[in-house]
Amino acid sequence: MPDVKGWLREGELILTTGYSVRHDPALLEDVIEQLAQANAAGLAIKPERFLTEIPKDVIAKSNDHHIPIIEIPANIPHIDSTR
Repeated sequence: MPDVKGWLREGELILTTGYSVRHDPALLEDVIEQLAQANAAGLAIKPERFLTEIPKDVIAKSNDHHIPIIEIPANIPHIDSTR
């Protein structure tokens, strides 16, 4: 990520900490676009460690494309998210 295009499958939910976009969170807009094109299920993100917040433009784009963003709380371990 942020170039997930070749890895996406229809109906998939992408789980990320945002590490790869930490220096340019606006790249998440492109990720949302790629998720929409793949007819993916959504984006689950745990932003506290590498991002201060999910940018409002990213949320707007996800709403436009009907791609849900699930914000995972910092106290939830990744292993619990994947179960």
